[in-house]
Amino acid sequence: MERATGMGRGIIGLALVSAAVGFLPSLAAATIVTITSSNFSIGLGYTSAQTWNNSETSAANTPTVQGDFTFTPVVTATNLTTHGPFFPNRVLTTGNQTSSQSAYTNTTNKLNATITAQWNGVLSPYYVPGTLAIQTNITGINVYAVNYVSAGTFRFDETTVGHTSSSSPTVLLISPDIPTLNNPAVYTKVLWDPNDFSVAGSSQVRTFSNTYAGIQLAALDGFAILGNVTVTYETPEPASLALVAIGLALLPRTRLRAGAR
Repeated sequence: MERATGMGRGIIGLALVSAAVGFLPSLAAATIVTITSSNFSIGLGYTSAQTWNNSETSAANTPTVQGDFTFTPVVTATNLTTHGPFFPNRVLTTGNQTSSQSAYTNTTNKLNATITAQWNGVLSPYYVPGTLAIQTNITGINVYAVNYVSAGTFRFDETTVGHTSSSSPTVLLISPDIPTLNNPAVYTKVLWDPNDFSVAGSSQVRTFSNTYAGIQLAALDGFAILGNVTVTYETPEPASLALVAIGLALLPRTRLRAGAR
């Protein structure tokens, strides 16, 4: 009778484990784990070094690493002139010919931005393989722009493969000459909130450019990107984990009784 009871428990244990394991691939009632970063807000000015950098903006920026998340923008554009505004603490102020600078865009030269998000956290031991996904939630991408001499418009374009989209064109003010590019009042803030999407894995790269429609060009300064990052993955629903636990608890007792005989 004891042997039969032990065998019965073993059969029950195996059945419970098999039922739970058989259920896992269906994920019909899986639990979705969601982890969201703190908000990121990073501005870059175009400086006399002829690069977009945070030398003017670091005090107003969030860190690029927060907890288990990183959020890193890299921006490039072609240098225009030694005239342009400053961007201290992400506010445009009057520039000068000595130490300020501006970039530009026209129909062939573009502003290009690459935004890289990464999650470096630890997965649950019950993580279901193949379900990890990451989404960079961009709530705003913006730059200040002004036409030089003649009229034109500026729009942002997302160039991420498989997820291209564009903002509506923004009509810019006109600077009549190079020295006026020092004046922050002539610049228009072009702002866009693009659609967001997730990709498999723990990292995501999104790329942006622009389209300029005009005869001459537009001067640029004062770039910023805002958002956060969300990671999701799936674990079995609690009832399935309970079946596994009960089944595994029964199996060792069966083995011990068999070994004692």
